[in-house]
Amino acid sequence: MNNNTKVALVTGAGIRLGKAIAIRLAREGFDLALHYRGSRSEVEDTQRSILDLGSKAEIFQSDLSQAEAPAQLARKVMESMGKVDVLVNSAAIFYPTPSLDESDEHWDAFMDLNLRAPFRLVRHLQQTLREQGGSIVNIVDIYSHRPLAHHLPYCVSKGALWSLTQSLALQLAPEIRVNAVSPGAALPPAGAPPEVADRLAVPIPLQRIGCAEDIAQAVSYLVHAPFVTGQMINVDGGRTLKM
Repeated sequence: MNNNTKVALVTGAGIRLGKAIAIRLAREGFDLALHYRGSRSEVEDTQRSILDLGSKAEIFQSDLSQAEAPAQLARKVMESMGKVDVLVNSAAIFYPTPSLDESDEHWDAFMDLNLRAPFRLVRHLQQTLREQGGSIVNIVDIYSHRPLAHHLPYCVSKGALWSLTQSLALQLAPEIRVNAVSPGAALPPAGAPPEVADRLAVPIPLQRIGCAEDIAQAVSYLVHAPFVTGQMINVDGGRTLKM
């Protein structure tokens, strides 16, 4: 890798928001470390798109919900890429948990991937991020601060990720900036018919749902904003104004 080229690690880079973020950063000249858990063919497609743009991209498989996985991923990325300038914590799980009697496994699943994994990655990459004057962007959710019914552990995990973002911004300053992007309805569920997007757009002041590129653009701004830390950008078409 060219040591003058900045390197971004994007988790969950095979699909949806993570893919769009990785490709956006590649367009801006970054080399990419592309993390995935199970979407091998999808992350290879992301890699091809980045190579076509003239940037370099390496693929790293890891189940970040496992306690030791973030340390192993950080080590492999450093061995291959030599440094990390930007960390984007995009990998997450989302599904409904309608009953208060949900098992501890659901709580653990949400907390392990949505909260503990980003913290552990930061812990294991903090040295290189400090050396590079780096930036961290966490992908939270509008429901991190406006909870969604029947998704209790998900909302709690994302709310805690926002709190972690603010705490890290204080603790890692001045060398490392830490911010968050909070998506609203940016993509319909996979395989959903067109009327789902129409229904999701009803409460949004801009009367449409967003797209993955909207989120990627916000991430790009935070990556390049040298006097911004500890902040959250809502990318929701104004949805939170009506919640």
